[in-house]
Amino acid sequence: MADAPAAEYQIALLELAFDAASAMPLNPHIKNRSKAQAQVVETAFELDQPKRVLAYAEQIADWRRALGIARYAEQAAKRGLTPEAQSQMDRAQEIADHPIEENPQDWHRERILMAIARARHAADSRAGVPPAALSESEFDARASELETSILTSNLDQARAALEKCVVLYGDSFGDQSRRERLATKVTASIYKLPLTIQVESLCQLGEVAVEHGDAAQGREFAKLARERYDSASWTPQYGLPLVACIAKLRHGAGEQERARKELDEGLAWFEQERAKLPDVFRAGALRPVAEALVAMGDAAAAAAMYARAVEEGSANPNSRPRAEDLVATCCSMAIQRVEPNTALWARLRAIRSALADPW
Repeated sequence: MADAPAAEYQIALLELAFDAASAMPLNPHIKNRSKAQAQVVETAFELDQPKRVLAYAEQIADWRRALGIARYAEQAAKRGLTPEAQSQMDRAQEIADHPIEENPQDWHRERILMAIARARHAADSRAGVPPAALSESEFDARASELETSILTSNLDQARAALEKCVVLYGDSFGDQSRRERLATKVTASIYKLPLTIQVESLCQLGEVAVEHGDAAQGREFAKLARERYDSASWTPQYGLPLVACIAKLRHGAGEQERARKELDEGLAWFEQERAKLPDVFRAGALRPVAEALVAMGDAAAAAAMYARAVEEGSANPNSRPRAEDLVATCCSMAIQRVEPNTALWARLRAIRSALADPW
């Protein structure tokens, strides 16, 4: 399979990110290393780079390897390479059935099966097989099952169920009754989850609505998300990414002036509180702001914000958080198509070169 055309800087960002992720020692950082590597795999998938998806995935030492393999299978299926897609789906299924690590979690398997299902859906779509239509009773049963999973005490299982809800919401968008019932179930059930997840989930539903041309519904989800956000007190490390998420949705839903105003207020708040924030959290607060600025069409401000995030992410004396921030920023810039200038390239590479003990 050939990789899709991509800008040279996007590929360079991918390579730098995966190199930085792989620099983390397996012992004792296998979870952090694998999570960062999987982030690069997902970025390569977004950029339609199947060769890199598989090459990177093969180097992941935990269950996330299967997620990457399933993503490669999805890309193969979209290209009509059915035998290759099936072969890789079988490999991912094997890892789901026979975990490659000790103490596997049920939600690991569920995430793998979700990725395999996406690949199979891609294969069916390529073959012209229409998706199975759910009857009313089947839809209600599926929605109720997801609602029950959201209400579970297992946070990872609840997140997985919310991902499925967002997909089902998009698939059902043409049926007003179904999408409204599903939205009602989600908004009612997420109240027991942490507020961060509540706001993120509402923004995701709003983005789906905007993608389907329903700006009014997008604005309604933005309103709900802001109400949830305003119901608590935040520090910028947790609050600013949510402000950026809501602002991005507002902008897409037609509330451009309000979106920029709220984003600027959030940035002013960050500057006021910055000195109180642990350095390990600062870059993570700023990256979503850069992404929102890209969505708003302010390329210069976005580039400056990414440069600021790079510096903030390099401050911690330990290499592990510096590596994680470097990976996240490189992946974000690649997806958002923000090309580093000469000075920023030099800084990114210098940070990578400095990754060493202590981790």
